[in-house]
Amino acid sequence: MNWSLIIAGPRISYGQGPNRTNEGYDSNFDVIENLNNLSNLFEKIILATWVGENFVNLPEGKRFEMQTFQPPRGISDPDNRRKQILAMRNGLKLLAGLDITHVVRIRSDQIVSFEMIKYIQQVYIFGENDHLIFNSDWIPTELFYSGDFIFAGRVDVLLQYCDAYLKNRTKLHPVATKDYVLKWLRHKKEFISPLGKLGIVGGFLFAENVTQTKIDLWQQLRPKTFAYPTRELFEGLVWRGRTMAEISDWKSISFAEEQDNLKLSDSDFTLSFTHKLKHTLVPYSKTRARFVKNIIKQTRIFRKFYY
Repeated sequence: MNWSLIIAGPRISYGQGPNRTNEGYDSNFDVIENLNNLSNLFEKIILATWVGENFVNLPEGKRFEMQTFQPPRGISDPDNRRKQILAMRNGLKLLAGLDITHVVRIRSDQIVSFEMIKYIQQVYIFGENDHLIFNSDWIPTELFYSGDFIFAGRVDVLLQYCDAYLKNRTKLHPVATKDYVLKWLRHKKEFISPLGKLGIVGGFLFAENVTQTKIDLWQQLRPKTFAYPTRELFEGLVWRGRTMAEISDWKSISFAEEQDNLKLSDSDFTLSFTHKLKHTLVPYSKTRARFVKNIIKQTRIFRKFYY
């Protein structure tokens, strides 16, 4: 079993959520810290980033390389979730022909502990968990959600995961982390549903119109599909200069040691559908419409001057 580390992302990041920054966060230091602290745990380390990113003072060595790629264009990607999967796939493709069996993918704006990496590697050490994808967290009251701060797993499984998402541009859910999961479960033929025909509306209804049958289904599928760190390891992650424990208390999020036994009667489920319909699907649809309108406008301008 030979491991590679893929560090994916830009030098300057902004993001959203509890640790966003309007000024931009410089991740050059974070990348150097990970290279210095984790290099002994990997046969190969790849920094997969975008053309124009100017990382400096990176350590040199046969086991490390930085590769730049053209970012995707003409695709709505307001929170850069598609870019992160594409960057991971770009890094995975660079491993072709090398004797690498497993990969950990982290973000360029994270510092990951030695203990976290050893924990991940232990998950796969005997081979019986090679079908699992290692993610960062899960939320009991969010069906078909799996956190994307970290990815790890066998190279071929991660490639399939990336392709299941990237090759199907029709979204199944406006929340990217649920879109990942629904596309992966559909690829694995874990359930039969009208997702392919109904697209994002069908995916949203499937994931958010909660029934006890769907709760039971997800509670069965999640541990057969994903693995997670302990709460202590997650809270020790450094994201844009702050530990996860400093950023939030993460009370609603669960980890490897915690059980999932919620039922439909729990209020977090019963109150969720209309709230999410109003605050997730409707705003996404409006954003999408603006994006498409802007693309059409740009195309017309392009044709006016160049045709």
